[in-house]
Amino acid sequence: MRFRIFSKLHLVALYTIIGVCVWKSNIVEKVTVKLGIAQPAELGPFYKEMTRAYRGADRAVPDGSVILIGDSITQGLPVALLDTPSANYGIGWDTTYGVLKRLPDYTDSISRSSAVVLAIGVNDLKRRSDAEILANYDEIISALLPLTSNILISAIQPLDGYSVEFSEDFNNDRITLLNQSLLSSAEQEPSVRYLNSYKKMANSNGHLRVDYHTGDGIHLNAEGNSAWAGCLRRALGSAEQLITCE
Repeated sequence: MRFRIFSKLHLVALYTIIGVCVWKSNIVEKVTVKLGIAQPAELGPFYKEMTRAYRGADRAVPDGSVILIGDSITQGLPVALLDTPSANYGIGWDTTYGVLKRLPDYTDSISRSSAVVLAIGVNDLKRRSDAEILANYDEIISALLPLTSNILISAIQPLDGYSVEFSEDFNNDRITLLNQSLLSSAEQEPSVRYLNSYKKMANSNGHLRVDYHTGDGIHLNAEGNSAWAGCLRRALGSAEQLITCE
């Protein structure tokens, strides 16, 4: 009898330990994401690790730097390509909601910056409506305006539909409409400017140029980063509210 009770307690303890290990390692999430069954958590472990790291480095950002805030496309941009002191606060899988949550971490560097570049939105496509994305953008702008008078929205980049699977929510037509709305929003606020880099990054069919991405239809390779950085350099050096790079 005692042996049976001990065995049951041992199994309960063993399953509890296994459950805790699985939960802490996020193995279920990693497997389902890898299989395409689910998306990563919007504010997952990587987001939290990166926000913690950026928070600790923010006060060390030099005065007059350009602050880049965005997702993995931004994170993959080597700031040396901008030819000006810059801090890259891009986080893979981030969204407009994630940016809103972490903006308070950068008030120090933003208040001392020469410009803030926003390049965010592609990961929102599968999570929220256009109206919700634009509402988040409005909140981001409202949070930034007391700190800086130079906000540059960089257009959401095109996707290569031959390398990534398009859907009703995830496609270039929707990105184009969102970009038009972002341009309209920028035109309403003198401190907000808009960089139309879509034309530079797209081929004649409106897809991300195949020689500009890593093969996944989304993320930029060295040539793609160089092209986008050239557009950003032009925009940062311009006083125009609308900059078209092509």
